[in-house]
Amino acid sequence: MTEEKRKLNWHAFPIALLVVVAYLLMGFLGGLWHPGWIIFLAIPLYHWIVRMVQDKKYSGLPTTIAVIVSVAAYLLMGFLGGLWHPGWVVFFLVPVVSSLENFAKGGLRVRVRNMKKNLKESFGIEEDEDEDEDVDEETPSGSSGDIE
Repeated sequence: MTEEKRKLNWHAFPIALLVVVAYLLMGFLGGLWHPGWIIFLAIPLYHWIVRMVQDKKYSGLPTTIAVIVSVAAYLLMGFLGGLWHPGWVVFFLVPVVSSLENFAKGGLRVRVRNMKKNLKESFGIEEDEDEDEDVDEETPSGSSGDIE
């Protein structure tokens, strides 16, 4: 048996089913319907962790942390201080961090290059090949600019 076949596929683990069963048990046996819904946040968290650990894909880690911090801050402000209305502002952290992460990976340059290329194609303008080569050299190696 090869190493690849022996390796467990944690993506196939039925985390959603496990969370639903746990939620129903907490609700029916303990009456914890209200605070129990928070365990549904474990589903995306589990998949993010598996992606980082098993697949060794760390892109998106700052954005993942921003999502977790935003949700935790929002819930803490809401439950402890009743600040639901101004608390939603913390979610602006997610697109800001994501944009910074994308910019750091060189994704902005790639997107601008693609936008210029699409505009030129739309208006039938001939592309200057030297210009494209200069932009490609600026793109960090191994970075396609796409979020994985």
